[in-house]
Amino acid sequence: MPTKWKTASALPGTYPIGITEFSSGNDNTFPAMYALVTTIRADNGTATVQYCTAWNNAKSRTWVRSARDVENVWQEWVELETTAGAQAKADAVKAYVQQYGLGVAARSGIDWNAIATTGFYAGSTNGPSGNSTYIGIHVQHGSAYAYQEVGRNGIYYKRTRENGEWTKWEQTETVSGSASRVLTARDEAISRAVAQAKSYTDEKNDYEVYWTNATWRSGHSGDLQWCIKAGFLVVKGMWNNTGETGIQIASVPAAPKYRTYINAPTIGSYGEVRVTLGNDGVITVDGLNANNNASVTRLEILFVIPVESRG
Repeated sequence: MPTKWKTASALPGTYPIGITEFSSGNDNTFPAMYALVTTIRADNGTATVQYCTAWNNAKSRTWVRSARDVENVWQEWVELETTAGAQAKADAVKAYVQQYGLGVAARSGIDWNAIATTGFYAGSTNGPSGNSTYIGIHVQHGSAYAYQEVGRNGIYYKRTRENGEWTKWEQTETVSGSASRVLTARDEAISRAVAQAKSYTDEKNDYEVYWTNATWRSGHSGDLQWCIKAGFLVVKGMWNNTGETGIQIASVPAAPKYRTYINAPTIGSYGEVRVTLGNDGVITVDGLNANNNASVTRLEILFVIPVESRG
């Protein structure tokens, strides 16, 4: 029901029990002038709620405040959100995050040295190499520290910013890349060993290197060969991993002068295997340590050591 106009400072206890309404007129102490003020006071007089609604064809706004009669003091006015208002705020947040590649394609054409906000980006300027466009992430911490990680064509790089200075780009190792480098290193080492032996035997008009298969112990298989040149025993190859350690896998009919140990790379999961070539010619797997032992498919070795015949 209508009630006599009151100022915004009128205490809750001055309103009658029930629902009352009036216009705020030109009283600028309400959230809006010429607004509809609706007051609801509980029938037991213990609580009061008051709404102030500005009627405007372009934009309606409503504020609310409340009070308990025991204190008889109004709380602060709080504006109620509208569906349109909430959507506008959500759209503003969406537009803000999208400029940093969140929820959309990565922000492109950037200078990797100039980024100062966490997000997803793509660009070539100050990237890892040449004019290639790299795609990646930038994580900002304060104004002088950051982390970047980028990739392209299966090759990945990362770097950090320390006290305002960027470190150089470092290529990130991959499982396939690591395996390829291990195999390349193995082949190069074999080639050097064979070349060294051949160079020595050339003086004796012995130009051939004859490789012979090792003798496998029961339950083991692979491609393991040996040869003797110029007083050196060369053992190379691989065997299929059974997951066992402390076992004899094969033997060769030549012996090193002393028991010899090597750590060799694993294939299938990055790591290494410790292998012993005894002075009796027996090859033993002593231990296996990889990121995932169960994923190791092959084990590879290369021995180049002095020998003596076992007769």
